[in-house]
Order: sequence, then structure tokens, then C-alpha cells
Amino acid sequence: MDKDQIRTLATRIVEQIKIRGPFGSIGEFINRKLIAKADDNAVSPEPNKQLGISGVLQRAIDGNYSFDGEGINADYASLNKGFSKVIKSSKNMAWHDDIAASGQIDACAPGYLTQADLLQSLGSTLAARGDSFCIHSYGDCIDKEGNLSAQAKCEAIIQRLPDSDDSDNRIFKILSLKWIDM
Repeated sequence: MDKDQIRTLATRIVEQIKIRGPFGSIGEFINRKLIAKADDNAVSPEPNKQLGISGVLQRAIDGNYSFDGEGINADYASLNKGFSKVIKSSKNMAWHDDIAASGQIDACAPGYLTQADLLQSLGSTLAARGDSFCIHSYGDCIDKEGNLSAQAKCEAIIQRLPDSDDSDNRIFKILSLKWIDM
């Protein structure tokens, strides 16, 4: 890949993170989103159905879902003509969703970039992270006459964990709390 392709890929990864994030796990970041069948009650809106094709990295590589030669693998686009039509016209196939089954027929050919290629290089450095941060807090008490009667200052180290509770809220843990002399 040349520098322009790397820059384009990085920009597209950021775009996909903005569309799909936040992620509860590395698996949610890498894998495609499972989308309900068209006849299910829990049908996702049409733009969200596109999330069922690929994950963040592969989507950034492919460029767009029409596979018209916009992505990094544009050299392979001419081999893709008619692939989706074949999938959609196969009445004997039990596809969960035609969109999820579509894709480039030449995927994984020699020289074709996939998210697996990226993950082979980046995989060992990926980790679900918990953010830690420091909060300083100050409070004072003013009596009826307007005089300062008490002051307190503390410092707390808080960690946001990658896990979530039953309602998908992030979990925070107080690592330390100390009172600071005034």
C-alpha cells in the first residue's frame, strides 16, 4: 500500500468507528453486525442492514458496499460483476439475508487486502481498554454570617472498565480516594 492508500484507509476506519461505535468488545469492532431477516419483527432500518456485510476494518478496505472499484482492492472490481445477482437468484440457497451473503467473489485472492491481513500485523497490539482518569473535587461550607467554616478537597482515581452492566452502561471503579490537606 502506498501512503495515500494508508491515509484513505485510516480515514475510513475512523468514519466506520463513528458510525458503529462505541464497541463493547474487540469482537464487536472486528465482526460484522448480525442483522434480522427482512420478515422478522426486529428489522433494522435499511442503512443499518449494510452493517451486516462486514466489520469496521473490511468495510474501510472495501470503500463502499456497491463494490464498484472505490476501495483499496479496486483492481479486483472487474471480477465482481454479477456476483450479487447470482446469490440473489439462487432460490435453493438458505441465505439468512441476501445483503450479508453478497460480497466480492475474488476476496482472499493473492494480493487482495482483507481485514485478516491488517489483524495479522495489528492483532497482538489490540486490547479492550479501560480508561483511567483523575478527578479533583473541592467543597466548602459557608455559615449564616457568610464566613467560611469548613473546606475539603479530595482526589479520586477512577477507571472506566471495558465491561458493561445488564443495561449496557459502562462500569466505573474507584481505584483510590484521598483527602488533600488545605
